[in-house]
Amino acid sequence: MTAASTRACARLWVLALAWVVCAPVAAQSAVDLRADFNTGPNASQVGGTGGQFSGAVSFGGRYLFTQRTAEHGTELWETDGTPQNTRLFFDLCPGVCDGFPIGPNFHIEGSTLYFTGNDGRTGVELWSLAAAASSPQLVADIEPGAGSSRPEAFRRVSFSAGGGPVARTFFTATRSDVGRELWRLAGGSVQLEADLVAGPGSSNPGQVQLCSTSQICLLAVGPGGGTELRLLSYASSSGAPSGTSGVGGLDLGPNRRISEFVALGPNTYFVLSDFVQNLSELRVFGNSAASSQLLDSSGGSFAMGQLTFNAPLFRLFYVRGSQLKVTDGSPAGTLLLSSSSPEALISLGNRLLFTGLASGVGRELHVSDGTAAGTTLLKELVNGSQGVPAVVSGFSRLLSGNGTRVFMAFPNPALGGAARLWVSDGTAAGTLDISGSALSQPGFIRVMASSGTTVMFAHAPGNANINDGDPWFSSGLGVGTLPLGSFRAAVGDSQVRMVASFGDRAFVSAFDGSQRLNFELDAADLSPPVPRPDMSDLIGERLGRFWHTGAQSVLMTRTAAGQSESLGLPAVTDALECYVERNGAVYFLATTDNNSFGDVEIARSDGTAAGTAVVTDLSQPGDRRVQNLCFSNRRLLAAVGSRLLFVAKTASSEMELFALDANDAPSLVRDIRPGAESSRPGELITLSGRAGLPDLVVFRADDGVFGEELWVSDGTGQGTQRLLDINPGPPASFPQDFVSDGRRVFFTAFSVSHGRELYVSDGTLAGTRRVIDLFAGPGNAFGDTSLHGVLAQANGRVYFSAVSSQQPGCALFESDGSEAGTRCAYDSAAQTLQAVGREAVALDGGALVFAAHRSAPVNDGRELRLLLNGQLLDLVGGDLAQGPASSNPFALRRVGGRVLFTARGAVGEELYRLQVPDFSRVFDNGFE
Repeated sequence: MTAASTRACARLWVLALAWVVCAPVAAQSAVDLRADFNTGPNASQVGGTGGQFSGAVSFGGRYLFTQRTAEHGTELWETDGTPQNTRLFFDLCPGVCDGFPIGPNFHIEGSTLYFTGNDGRTGVELWSLAAAASSPQLVADIEPGAGSSRPEAFRRVSFSAGGGPVARTFFTATRSDVGRELWRLAGGSVQLEADLVAGPGSSNPGQVQLCSTSQICLLAVGPGGGTELRLLSYASSSGAPSGTSGVGGLDLGPNRRISEFVALGPNTYFVLSDFVQNLSELRVFGNSAASSQLLDSSGGSFAMGQLTFNAPLFRLFYVRGSQLKVTDGSPAGTLLLSSSSPEALISLGNRLLFTGLASGVGRELHVSDGTAAGTTLLKELVNGSQGVPAVVSGFSRLLSGNGTRVFMAFPNPALGGAARLWVSDGTAAGTLDISGSALSQPGFIRVMASSGTTVMFAHAPGNANINDGDPWFSSGLGVGTLPLGSFRAAVGDSQVRMVASFGDRAFVSAFDGSQRLNFELDAADLSPPVPRPDMSDLIGERLGRFWHTGAQSVLMTRTAAGQSESLGLPAVTDALECYVERNGAVYFLATTDNNSFGDVEIARSDGTAAGTAVVTDLSQPGDRRVQNLCFSNRRLLAAVGSRLLFVAKTASSEMELFALDANDAPSLVRDIRPGAESSRPGELITLSGRAGLPDLVVFRADDGVFGEELWVSDGTGQGTQRLLDINPGPPASFPQDFVSDGRRVFFTAFSVSHGRELYVSDGTLAGTRRVIDLFAGPGNAFGDTSLHGVLAQANGRVYFSAVSSQQPGCALFESDGSEAGTRCAYDSAAQTLQAVGREAVALDGGALVFAAHRSAPVNDGRELRLLLNGQLLDLVGGDLAQGPASSNPFALRRVGGRVLFTARGAVGEELYRLQVPDFSRVFDNGFE
C-alpha cells in the first residue's frame, strides 16, 4: 500500500466511512440490489442479454467463432463440435466491450488467420492468429490511436506482372489522410496499394477480382463521382499499380453507374444501371476494356448478388426479374432457362442449385446444367404446397469447405416453422435432411461455416431475431447435429434503464419477463417499485415538476405531491436537454396536429395546462419547418439573453438558426449556408457567468465552405460566426462529445494533423484551443466506438477516457483545460484499468463514479469504481461478479444522494444502488 493510500484509509476510517475498503474490514455493503424486475429465466432473447453468434471459420483443426455473452461482450470462442469443448478462446476487449463490434471478416492465409477486432485501445484494426498460438497479435494500427480503419473484404488474387507470377491479398481500410482505399498484406504487415481518390476522399473499393491475366478489377468511386469498374495495371511484380483505367464508352456518373461485376476467364461481366433512364444492362468486355458488348437489355431488374459464375461450365448464371438466365459471353449464347422467380443461386461442380417456384409445390430446390432442358426441380424439401421460404424469410445456404456439398437451412412452414438443416451433393439421392432430433424448435436458422463435411450454424428459437441465435454444430449426419450451449443466462434479465429522476424518485424502464414497463421507485429505500402504465416517455424535472407523456404521447407534468396535469400537446422527444427553461417557463418542441409525425412548433409552458401555449406558427401544410430531431447529444434549443435559439427553415432557406425574441416572435438569425443545403446547426449549449463577457451559445454548423466546425451566437446575425476552423479548409472537424460547466465547454474534434483530440472553448477565439495532443501526431486519442469520450465535469476538471501515446497504460484522464493540467486521473503504475467507456457520475466533493475493467493489482473484472482526488477506492459489495468475472455496470445516474445503475449480479441484469456519503471533508482539493 502506498503512503498516499495509507493516509486515505486513515482519513476514511476517522470519518467512519467503513463501506470504503482500504483494508480487509467487515462493513455494511455500499452497493446493494435495488430491484429485481425479472426473476427469470430468460426464455428467449427478448429480455435476455446473450446470443448474437455473428461469425465462424474452420481453422487449425477446430472452429473459431464470435459470440456475444452478457459477461464478455462479443469475443472469440472455439469449439471442436462438442458442448464440453466449447469455450472462450480470447477476450480481446476485456469486460462487456466488444472485441468484435463489426463482423470478424475472417480470412485464412496458409497457417495464419486474419480478422478485424478491437482491443479497446487501437480501434477496429487488423489482427492475426497463428494456427498453434494461444493469443492473437495486432498486425497494424492503420488508423493510428483510438480511431478505426475497419479492414474488410479480403481477397487473394494470383496474376502476372513484370513477366512473372504474383499473388497478393487485397482488402479495404480507412486512414484519415487517404480515406477508404485499397490495401494489401505484405509480409506480415500492410501497405497502401492505391489511393484511387487522392487525398482524404474515399474510393470505397470492393469486389476485387482478376480480369484477364494481368489486371486487377474492382468497383470504386470514379472521377465522375459514380461507382465504376476500375482496372489496375502492374509493370512490376513487387510495386504498386503502374496505372488505373475504367471501361470505355459508358458515360458514367452519379446516376449512371456499375453496380456489380464478375470476371470469368478472359471475360468480365458487369451490370450497368442508369437511374435517370430507368434501365439496366448486362455487358461484357474481354482482354481490352476500351469498349464493352451488350448482352441483355430486356425488362426486369437484376437481383443484386445473383451474378453467379460456374467455372466448369464456363458460364455465367444470373437473375433478371423473375427469370433465370445464362450466358457464355456472346449475345447469341445468352439464354432464358426458367421463369420460376429464382433465388439463392450457388454453383456446385458442373451444375447450379437454386430455389424457384414450381407448380403445386411452391418454392423448392432446382438444378441446372446451363440448358433449358437441364433446368429442373431437384427435390421437394417441404411436403405440400407451401415450399421453402424465400431468402428474405429465412432461407440460407453455404458451400462446404471442400466445395463438394451445399448446406441449406430454413424454417419449415409445414412443420410449424421448425428449423431444418439439409445438405446436397447436387443429386436427388444426395439431398438429405440432417436436422436430427435435437433441432426441433421453431425459429430462424442460418449456416455460418463449414470445414467440408461438418458445418456450424446459428439457431434463434421462437420469435428471436436470427442475429440473436446460439451456435450449433452438425457432423453432416442427423445424429451429429446438436447445440453447443445456450449463451442466455438462466436467471432473468430486466435490461433495466434508468431514464429520469425527480428528487429521490427514480423512473425506470424494465422488462419484467413478459413485457417492458415503466416503474417508479424511491432511491432512498427498498420499497417495491410501482408500475406506471400511465407514463409513456419519461423526461425529467423542470420548474419543480416531473415531466412525462401519457396516452398518445400527450405531455403531462406531476407535482411533488403526486398531482398530475395534462398539457394537451403531444411531445416530440423525451430528451430532457430539449426542454429549456427561460423566463419562468419551459420551451419545447410539440406537434400541433396530434400526430407525432406531423407539424412541429415551439411551445411554452409553466407546467400547467392553463400556462401552456404554442408560440410559433412556421410550418405550412405538408412542409414541416421546425427541426424536430432533438436528442441529448443533438440539442436544438438554447436560451441566450432575452432570446431562445432553435433550428427551422423558411421557403427560401433550409434548416438554419432561428430565434424567439422577448415577445416570442420568431425570426431567422442567420442563413449560415445560403441556398438549398442546410448548415445543420446542432448541439446548442449556452455559456453564461463569464466575467466581463455576455452570454452566448456555442454550436456546430457547416457553412458549405469550411465543413462542420464550431460556431457561436449571441442571438443576432452579426453575433453569429464561425469561431475556429479546427480542421483547416473544406474538410470538417466534426465537433462532438460536448460537456459544459456553464462557463466553458469541452468537446472533441478532428484534424488531419492531430487526429481527434480534446478541445475547450469559453466562446471566444482566444479561449478556444486544443487542450493537448494526447496521441501525438495524426493519431486519434478518441475513437469512433463507445469506449472513449468526454465523461463529466467536477470541480473545474473534465474527466475523459482516451488513448495516449505517451501514457499508454492510462485509461482515464482529467484536465483543467490546460496542457500542463492534463494528466492521468489515477496512478496507472499501480492500477491497470481498461474499458472505461463513456459513462460517469460526478459527486459532490469532486468524486467520480464510473465503471472500468481492472486486471492489476487484482483482477476483479469490470466493476463500479470510485475516484477521489487521484485515489481509486474499492467499494464494499462493489464486486458484484466475484473474482475476474464482470458485472459490467452501465446506465449510471445520480438520484438524490445515491447512484443507481444497471449491472449483472447473482439475480441477473438488474437495478443496483450505490450509497454515497459526503466526500467534501475527506481530502483537500488536489492529489496527495
